[in-house]
Amino acid sequence: MDVSELNERVLQAAFDRAERLDFFLIGAGRNPWSMPEDLRQRFRELSLSVDAMATGAAVRTYNILLAENRRVGAGLIAVT
Repeated sequence: MDVSELNERVLQAAFDRAERLDFFLIGAGRNPWSMPEDLRQRFRELSLSVDAMATGAAVRTYNILLAENRRVGAGLIAVT
């Protein structure tokens, strides 16, 4: 999958779990990615903080938040 394919349908599982999460991280591959405003708005409507970054940074951030017992989820695009 490429980051350009991310949309509400692809992220539906995260939206379905929004009440059980405080943070959602998007690992967008090798490069940083600016999330489209419509997706950012959807996360706002669900009161779910979201951040998009390179996948390596997302994995490191996820591990730190998890170690802090934070309610975090992630969608990660593999880096090949």
